[in-house]
Amino acid sequence: MKQDLPRVSFSLYTTLTLTVIILLVNVLVGLGSNNAYSFQSIPPASQITPVIKDSLLKVDPQKQSGEKSYRVQVCALRNKIKDINVLEKACGQSKLIVEEVDGYNKYVTISYNGYPEVLKTVQEIKTMPGFEGAFIVLYQNGKRIKPLFNAQTRQVSSHILINSISSQPEKKPVKHTIISTTENAKKQISATVQHQGIGSAKTNNNKAIPSKPVVTETKKNIVHVKTVDTNQYIPPKMLLFVLIFFASCFLLLSLFLIISHFLKIKKRRDALTLSELYAEELAKYWSEPSNTIQVPEQFKEANTDFKKDLLINEMISILNTLSEASGNKIRELYFQLQLDLYSFEKLQNRKWGIQAMGIHELAAFNAFNEADSIEEFINHPHPVIRHEAISAIVRLRPSDPFDFLDRLRVPFTKIDQLNAISILKKYHLKVPDFSRWFDSYDPAVVVFAIEMVCQFKQTEAHEHFDKLLRHSYEEVRLSVIKAIGEMGLKEYSTRLVPVFNDEHEHIQLLILQAMGKLEDLSLLNFLSDLVLFNSSMKIRMEAAKALINIGPQGLTRMQTLLLKQDSDIRYIYHQIIG
Repeated sequence: MKQDLPRVSFSLYTTLTLTVIILLVNVLVGLGSNNAYSFQSIPPASQITPVIKDSLLKVDPQKQSGEKSYRVQVCALRNKIKDINVLEKACGQSKLIVEEVDGYNKYVTISYNGYPEVLKTVQEIKTMPGFEGAFIVLYQNGKRIKPLFNAQTRQVSSHILINSISSQPEKKPVKHTIISTTENAKKQISATVQHQGIGSAKTNNNKAIPSKPVVTETKKNIVHVKTVDTNQYIPPKMLLFVLIFFASCFLLLSLFLIISHFLKIKKRRDALTLSELYAEELAKYWSEPSNTIQVPEQFKEANTDFKKDLLINEMISILNTLSEASGNKIRELYFQLQLDLYSFEKLQNRKWGIQAMGIHELAAFNAFNEADSIEEFINHPHPVIRHEAISAIVRLRPSDPFDFLDRLRVPFTKIDQLNAISILKKYHLKVPDFSRWFDSYDPAVVVFAIEMVCQFKQTEAHEHFDKLLRHSYEEVRLSVIKAIGEMGLKEYSTRLVPVFNDEHEHIQLLILQAMGKLEDLSLLNFLSDLVLFNSSMKIRMEAAKALINIGPQGLTRMQTLLLKQDSDIRYIYHQIIG
């Protein structure tokens, strides 16, 4: 018997494995790219939010020289978009340009020479759903200028100037807000400043920047800066928790499977060693002529379920090679070691495999006193237990092996029938009168009883065939007609004629086959009329065969029918005779 070793459901293990792989792939994909469907922009280093209305990010004009232009970055993606027209329509632009920078595909607008134009464009793009993070990019001599960010610390460098745009050319005071990442600078410098010495410091392209800002207000226009790292995607905490949980389960299951595998290998080796030892000792025990031989110590030491199962399996293997009488010594050893109690305990187990094995063991060692306990399983819903119980009952009740049919409430399947008959013949048990089950409510039992009556030639049971020919179940009527032909019951020759007229064609063909086996001369006229006048060619062909099988008189009658000059009769005759 197979032992119950530690094991894990294959479906559960596969599900957890696939879940861990899927979650890991999702995290890796998330680390490598943004959501292409939301078109969120990803600045090269960090993004500052919120921005004061009508304000812009500028670099220090003292450090820049040459031709300048502006573009609006719409979004940045790891993977290129196959159809850029979709992105253009989504952000409301007629044309977008793709730039490959730092491993990203950055989508920007066309160039603008004036800042008001690009500012208007970025504000329009930000109004589109999903493009709230669009921002302006400065180009110097056609080259992209990196923003003044510290990429290592993710902090904004000091003195980044966010100033409002004034369209008036007059020298009116313009408010500036100076932002610093240090707390002291936020408290001291975040205020309104005024330009000084504007006229002396003007250049062709830029307005003068005061060298020393004058702080006129405090804590009024302080801008709180929030930096967001967009080069590194951080998964949600819940996703990380689920990933860690399933990864831990995966590792635990892997460890458990490895341990289980080694335990199985060890048990197989132990089982092989003990089985060989028990087989050798059983052979010595059986071959010893003395009836007073002592029970070997190895058998007495079989005090665990594992060892008991191995010993019982070896005993059954030896019994299968011995005759019923010569195996009694092994059966006596089984009861002497009180292994019958161990087998009986298996009947109370909740696992159907152990229950079936317990039934099999009790039957193999002829535990006749346990027949009533085993009979409780003949209506068990599990087919294996039901098969074992029926086979055991047939063997353990030799005086009336099929008595259980009166209490059978489940279909009596063909495999159960074959098992029961094989045990009946193998152990030469008493054959009961099967006609007692002709009135069973289960048609399968009635059909089985008819087949057994025919197989064991219980001719005294044919008196009940008349009512079975009118049985409501077609399977029963077919079985009776076959039995009449197989048993050669000529008294039913004329009784089959009225039945023939009331049946369907496939049953009529079976009746004609039975009539051909009966070889009754009283059927000559009936069969001749069928050959001449029946509308079905199948019926005419089968009737001609039955007519010829009757004997010389039937063959003569068939040759006489050839004189009718009927082409169909000639065809039938040549098909049968050749």
